Amino acid sequence: MAKAKFDRTKPHVNVGTLVGIVILPLMLCLSLFANDKIFDFDGTHHGRGLSLEKFNEAVNSHLPAPHKVALDGILKTKFFRITESGQEIEVLPGEFFGGKGYYKFKPNEEFFSETTCSYPYAGYWDICEYYKFNPGYGGHNHNGSVPPYTWNNQPVPNPKCRYNVPVNQPVRTYFKTPEFATRDDHKRQAWGTCTGAIYDIVDIKIDGLTLLPPAWADSLHGGVTYYNLINNPPYSAYHPINHFGKSQTIALLKQIAWQYHGEFPRSEVLNINDMSLKWGGLFDIDANWQSGPNGHNRHRYGRQADVRLWSIPVGNRKRFEEISCNLGVRAETHGKNCELLSALEQDVWRNTDFKLAPWSELSSDELDAKTPHYHLVFPKFDTEVDDPPDQLPQNCPPPNRGILK
Repeated sequence: MAKAKFDRTKPHVNVGTLVGIVILPLMLCLSLFANDKIFDFDGTHHGRGLSLEKFNEAVNSHLPAPHKVALDGILKTKFFRITESGQEIEVLPGEFFGGKGYYKFKPNEEFFSETTCSYPYAGYWDICEYYKFNPGYGGHNHNGSVPPYTWNNQPVPNPKCRYNVPVNQPVRTYFKTPEFATRDDHKRQAWGTCTGAIYDIVDIKIDGLTLLPPAWADSLHGGVTYYNLINNPPYSAYHPINHFGKSQTIALLKQIAWQYHGEFPRSEVLNINDMSLKWGGLFDIDANWQSGPNGHNRHRYGRQADVRLWSIPVGNRKRFEEISCNLGVRAETHGKNCELLSALEQDVWRNTDFKLAPWSELSSDELDAKTPHYHLVFPKFDTEVDDPPDQLPQNCPPPNRGILK
């Protein structure tokens, strides 16, 4: 059987004309020579009538060469987003790559695919739907047991197959995207009245994240290194590039760092560690695809950044918090499990001088392993619905000055 013709947007316009002018008269003629008056288009009634291949051959023998056709079904596919209210909205492909449609969804989002075998006569078909995650696109440099799509808290089989489906009956497969960002190489393979495969690219990501460049590359400040980018081992091996954020986050963070450096030019500049990964989503610093105690639950949307606390002199810390808060950014003190410390614990660490023994005897890596850090919480400048909800700054005024672009 010839492979199916694929049209994602339009019906096959020649079928009706072909049926009315050529095929129906020919069917009546051919039926006189069949054992009975059944045309076996799906090939399941062997010995009864004509198979689809025989019927195609008979039709094409009566058509001029430029008009020869295969009367297979037409395989079509769509994607639909499911909103918080349960509304189903078709997602159109953004562009095509080598015949593949391109679609985007967010982590923790529900959607479904719909595949149809269109055919003017009776028939049946089988379909299997496959997916393959490539988390490296999202910034994950680790493997392990990569979690699958889920639906109703159950894994979606890979492949998900349906058999003996009547033609013109849509087949739906429901998905909930994982918490982490990834690319999905999506495939639907069909057999029977529709035979062939459709390939798509499905990216699961947070849009609008950009990379915070090294300070010396900031042309606004003439190559001055007014902050450092750090990434602590061993976690840096799992997520080597971790300084992505929303454009407003990056602008505010640079403004905080520039103002701090201007007020304390003889002090070490701010050391900025984890922000978000390239495509956002779950930042599993333990490389286990789970949030967990060290999972950076709030580093998903490009609105958080960690700053090394022990490298800020004890006399500068309160002012650093004020500079941040005056721009609408809350500076919290988080422990090694990324939990917010109590007010008493924060006060203790804020007044700890790490230039004194025994802290002064430790290396930078040892200090990072033993001390808390500042966790900066930035305002939300968009109306996107976040799942899980994002953390927002509390008890800090909104930005009251221009933001550096």
